[in-house]
Amino acid sequence: ADPINPSASAITSSSQGFDCKDVQQKVIERLKALIDLEEELRFTSSNCYVFSPPGLDLLPAPKELYEVYSPNVDIPEYDPHASKAQKKAAALEKKKLVKRAKEKEKSKSKMLKAKKKHEELLYTRALGALRPLDPQVCCAIGFDGLSVVQDSAEGSQCLSQVQVTECGGPVITLLLNLLDKSLSDILSEKKSCAFNAGNEEKSDDNPYQDVSRSTKTNAASAVFISSEDSSKKCFVLLQSYLNSGVFASLHEHLAIVAELRCGHNSSNNDEEKEKRLVATARCLFSCTRTLFESEILTRSASGKFFLGLILKQLGKGDRNSFHDSVRRHSSVQINYLLGHVADNVSEIITGAYTGDLEFAMDGVLTMQSIYECSKRISDDSSDAKDATMDFGKRLSGVSDKLLKEHWPEETKMNKSNVGKLLTLFLEHSPDRMSSLTRLVDDVLLELPHTEKCKGPVTNYPTCSSSSFGSYYTGRSPK
Repeated sequence: ADPINPSASAITSSSQGFDCKDVQQKVIERLKALIDLEEELRFTSSNCYVFSPPGLDLLPAPKELYEVYSPNVDIPEYDPHASKAQKKAAALEKKKLVKRAKEKEKSKSKMLKAKKKHEELLYTRALGALRPLDPQVCCAIGFDGLSVVQDSAEGSQCLSQVQVTECGGPVITLLLNLLDKSLSDILSEKKSCAFNAGNEEKSDDNPYQDVSRSTKTNAASAVFISSEDSSKKCFVLLQSYLNSGVFASLHEHLAIVAELRCGHNSSNNDEEKEKRLVATARCLFSCTRTLFESEILTRSASGKFFLGLILKQLGKGDRNSFHDSVRRHSSVQINYLLGHVADNVSEIITGAYTGDLEFAMDGVLTMQSIYECSKRISDDSSDAKDATMDFGKRLSGVSDKLLKEHWPEETKMNKSNVGKLLTLFLEHSPDRMSSLTRLVDDVLLELPHTEKCKGPVTNYPTCSSSSFGSYYTGRSPK
């Protein structure tokens, strides 16, 4: 071989001094720099009204921003020695000044709202003009530099012994949002048209020829080819995420968030830490729901095979054993792994008090997606059916517990949260009649005995005059 121009097979990572961890660290540093640049662009674009991204027209400012406001209105006091006519004139003048001051304050508030909305539009347009990150960037979630545990700690059994005080951050939030979008794009099924109107093939000799059958056949073939090609791309991307340990990192983050919120390392008085954990948990919930709501992973043999590999990482934190997997997991094994994910989600939202009902509902919807996924993959065996029923009972119990929580007064309770919790509580209750009887006797009949019949009811603080409609509708038969 030519020593000056060696063959491609002779060039290896070790011969070129390639260090994987060094490259990973450089990627993380680039991501941090990208976040800083986005923040600078967000600030600059929101304060520069004459800036427009390339290819876009200048965004005109609302007319409220150009109005000139008079200085503060001074309301004079009455002259005690003035005559009756002068006092009457002064009263009329004071009334005009008060009215003008109220109008000025109202217009100022209107201007501030218009300014805030305009600035949001400015930086949204600027950030939207940036080139989106490639889905492969999500592989960085599995890098050692972004791991919440040490290299030696792997799997659920080791996580309980790891001392971690921080979780989340700007970089991991950016990557989790990108992962959620990437998973949504590859796992969502887009409906195709049955035919193309106006493009049917017709014979010039016979204008009355029936073309519906050939058109539907061609359309069905096109949909099948498109679906098959999309599935291949989907599984290729999922394989790259598995190789990088992305889903194992999600497992570690779920377990650490549960530990920091509900375990011995929790700090109830640190509001900033709680906000950061809640933000990270909501991103994790969204990614998890996207996976379990996809029918691509539960419909075909290939999809179920990848679902099993994903759950070995997401449920147990196993980064390596998927290389040796050659057989599809049974429904019992998948339900077992789903149980580990459900444990972490349930612990995060119910293991410690949270005043954020939206965050709790994110967790409930995630548990519902786990139940639906188990329902789709379970076969006719008794073990699989029992596992699915167990997920339903767990979902009912979590909903019941959240209905008994004392939420902040400013929390809006409606059918999207309280109504949803009631539906899940009753639908999956092991003894629905007993649950209905308890809701009627201990909740609905107690509301009239509260102060001014406004509630809340002692046993179920979510039941009040404002949420009574959700409770009454929830206990009605479907």
